[in-house]
Amino acid sequence: MAFKEKRIDTIAVAIGVIMVLYHLVACYYNIFGSVEHRIVHLLFGLILIFFRSAFIGKSGKKLISLILLFASIYVCLYLWVNMERLIQYEGFPK
Repeated sequence: MAFKEKRIDTIAVAIGVIMVLYHLVACYYNIFGSVEHRIVHLLFGLILIFFRSAFIGKSGKKLISLILLFASIYVCLYLWVNMERLIQYEGFPK
């Protein structure tokens, strides 16, 4: 395993450990509401899915994974910023 792969794997493991710690703390303390918690959980999961393949692998797969990684982050940030509006308009089209 090359040095770059080890470094990427170490970062992925660190993200996973941060996710586990967040979930352990969220079990005992009400950090966010339920919708915000779901968004954070989704963000962690999508980052873990696309992170490693975005930096290691074939160039075509790298590009697709990198695009999906940034799209996942963008979508989760969009959901977080527009959460109140999305909840208000749920079921009521404009």
